[in-house]
Amino acid sequence: MKTKNLLRFTVLCLCFCPALVWAENTLQTTQKKLKTIQQSINTLNQTLTVKSDTEKHVLSQLDNLNQNLTRLNEGLLSTEQLIKQHQESITKTQLERRQIKAKLSEQQYKLSRLFRSFYQNQRFETLKLIANPNSFQHLAKNRHIHQYFLSLRQNAIKTLNITLSQFQTLEQRYQNEMSLFQQRQALFAQQQQQLKTKQQDFLAQLKQTKGHLLKEHQQLSSLRKNEAKLVKLITHLEHTLQDVKEDSQKQTPFSQTKTKLLWPVKGRVKHKFNDKRRYSKWDGIVISTPLASPIKASYRGQVVYANPLKGLGMLLIIDHGEGYMSLYGFNQRLNKIRGDWVETNETIAFSGHRNEQEKNVLYFGLRLDGQPINPANWLKAR
Repeated sequence: MKTKNLLRFTVLCLCFCPALVWAENTLQTTQKKLKTIQQSINTLNQTLTVKSDTEKHVLSQLDNLNQNLTRLNEGLLSTEQLIKQHQESITKTQLERRQIKAKLSEQQYKLSRLFRSFYQNQRFETLKLIANPNSFQHLAKNRHIHQYFLSLRQNAIKTLNITLSQFQTLEQRYQNEMSLFQQRQALFAQQQQQLKTKQQDFLAQLKQTKGHLLKEHQQLSSLRKNEAKLVKLITHLEHTLQDVKEDSQKQTPFSQTKTKLLWPVKGRVKHKFNDKRRYSKWDGIVISTPLASPIKASYRGQVVYANPLKGLGMLLIIDHGEGYMSLYGFNQRLNKIRGDWVETNETIAFSGHRNEQEKNVLYFGLRLDGQPINPANWLKAR
């Protein structure tokens, strides 16, 4: 049991720290957190600046792309007009082709008739000469007729060749115009598809950039809110720390309150300091008091423990500085939590039971550097 009591007091000593040290440590921790958040804010601001420049660059490129599309659309109208002119020219060329082809067919037909007529006439004159060898007076006339037919044939062939050459030239022009027309159509369609693809890529990149910017703006807003809260907390802690220091300087040190401490509750002392208990001795006093009586703080300080502890039930401990602490056990309910500051005579708990055999009591003890001291030497006489 002595080992258990020693362990209990060791745990209590490790859990409790002076008020000023706690406040200063809390302030330093909060300042470190604030510095970390401010560094994060600076980094995020730099990232947002870079991404804002990226967004501006993307928007600028998108604007240039839209201008290119506008010019392309203007070119499309011009190309459509050119295509229409090509179609009209092709239609005209096709009409000329049909006309020349018809003319060529007609000339071919006339030339064939001329050849047939000339052949038949020559054959007739030859037969006539054979039948009548003395008809040489017709030879001169036939010679003139023959030359006339030859002249007609040459003219017809010449005209036919000219028409054929025109047809071939027209056919070549038609093929060239169709080839150029198809090339322009294919090139225009390719450029239009490339620009549309590029525009879609830029729009996707812009959407992604804006999404990142929105997310980081939200993160920055959250960090700034945390920064404001931490600044407010630091200001509060600085004021609190200053108040604590000023109060500590004004207040009488606990070491000078011997025989001046307030009783935590009214009642009869049931067990005195060092009285025997089942396996050890009492390291404080036990006061009989009605159930749920308000328990008062004997002196100003900070709550450093407010939880159940084996052997003392629901326990509350106040640190008064200089290594002094006051303990209040066997409570029914605690009115304070760890970290709270309490003033002298402030209600901190409500009394309860020790066990079924010993009801309606309060344990009150004092410690100096973790060692028990007799509360009777510190409480006011009554």
